[in-house]
Amino acid sequence: MTTKSQRNRLKLVEGRVVTAWAEFAEGPGWCNSPLWVLIHLKDGSYAVDCIQPDDQTAEMLHLYRVSAAISAEMVGAVRRAKEASRG
Repeated sequence: MTTKSQRNRLKLVEGRVVTAWAEFAEGPGWCNSPLWVLIHLKDGSYAVDCIQPDDQTAEMLHLYRVSAAISAEMVGAVRRAKEASRG
C-alpha cells in the first residue's frame, strides 16, 4: 500500500477531469478495483486514465462501492435503451 505522501503525487494525463467511475474487474484467480477517469485534453480529444486501488485516496475508497453500483446500473440502462432502439 502506498503512503499518504505518495498518494499526493497521483499521476494522471494532463487535462480537465470530466468524470470518474468505479468498476470492479475480475477473472479466474484475480480481481481488481480500478477507478476510471475521463479526461478532456487540451486538443479537444478525450483520454481515459486509471487509478489503481493502492493509489486511491481514503475519500475515493469510501465512495468506491457507491460509484461501482451506480455505474453498473447506468451501463445496464444504456444497454437496454440501445437494444430497444434496434427494433
